[in-house]
Amino acid sequence: MADRAYGEAVAGAPKPATDLLPPDVLLAVAGLFAASAAKHAGRDINAPRPWSADYASLQRHLLAFWAGADTDPESGQAQALHIAARAMMLAASVLRYPEQDDRPRLTCPPTGPPGS
Repeated sequence: MADRAYGEAVAGAPKPATDLLPPDVLLAVAGLFAASAAKHAGRDINAPRPWSADYASLQRHLLAFWAGADTDPESGQAQALHIAARAMMLAASVLRYPEQDDRPRLTCPPTGPPGS
């Protein structure tokens, strides 16, 4: 089977259900992308970067949210929007830049706490 470009139509395959994506969330996340692009002028936020960069930021926003911080203190925007934006950026890197995969390679499967 020949490789297809991401998003290329396949005869008989269902079309992506983009109508199911929440437009209010997508527009809010797009606002974060615009603010980031303005803040980091000259740096392409879509440029290749190690996966760990987006993962670390995603994890920081997740932990802040889980600790009760609803709003990001730097941007004033909802932590949940930053989580969505960083998850999208990580997903984009995974799809576009597999050579940037810098995940740690474990020699054995992760386990729970000692004695579990």
